[in-house]
Amino acid sequence: MIGCPRYQTGGIVAEPKGFIGVCTNDTQQECFDRMLFGSIRSWLDKVRQVRKGDIGFLFNLNTNVLFGIFEAETDGGSTIVGDAWRGRFPAQVKVSWKKRYEPLKNARQLLEGIGTHYARYVLTPKEASSVSALFETPDEIGVVTLRADIRSPEEQPYFKTDDGHYVRSKSECIIDNWLYNRNLAHAYERRVPIEEELLCDFYVPLADCYLEYWGLEDSEDYQRRKEKKVTTYHRHGLNLIGIRDKDIQQLDDVLPKRLRQFLPKDFTLR
Repeated sequence: MIGCPRYQTGGIVAEPKGFIGVCTNDTQQECFDRMLFGSIRSWLDKVRQVRKGDIGFLFNLNTNVLFGIFEAETDGGSTIVGDAWRGRFPAQVKVSWKKRYEPLKNARQLLEGIGTHYARYVLTPKEASSVSALFETPDEIGVVTLRADIRSPEEQPYFKTDDGHYVRSKSECIIDNWLYNRNLAHAYERRVPIEEELLCDFYVPLADCYLEYWGLEDSEDYQRRKEKKVTTYHRHGLNLIGIRDKDIQQLDDVLPKRLRQFLPKDFTLR
């Protein structure tokens, strides 16, 4: 995870906060050219909460893309650059690249998945760290990027499976290995080909079937997201198998029964 350097505030060492600037296709390039985030005057109180050293991100409303990771070069203030955007966005903060990553697509959904809204502007240190973690790449932490649709923000993918996938829980590792060892080709965290933004846990092409592991069922928020996800699968007529914690230790009994209804009749499960 990106380290958060600490800074002095009135003699107290504190973690830097975070902030999310917002742009459009019309204003994005000027943000980069000037390395300046701007907001409307009514947001000045929020912008003034930004302090030099805070961690920043830039969200494009038109493309649903998040850029990062920036660092505030100044405290947030009024009209740092007077002619920027022809004076339309006087609440400003100068920034620099802290570390430049590939922009994140589907950013609104990613942010919502970790409990953060793009219009929050000011983030707590913990929220800033969570957003920073979205930019981490496999080369840096040996794992795949955090998914946002139904996982808790504390979970990180770190289990390597027999076929080389990196998954985020021991149970998903067991499922992945079960599929691999039975010669069932599968994809992990594949985008479901529908209009809505939806990632599945596993997709088995031979069965044209999606597998979802429901691992946090004691959480009300998780249950709401689970129900929404199941409804989306059903609305599009997609084949879905749900796997719960109690199923993990008996996959040899559970999965063959559920998969056979979707697999070709001449396919034999080993």
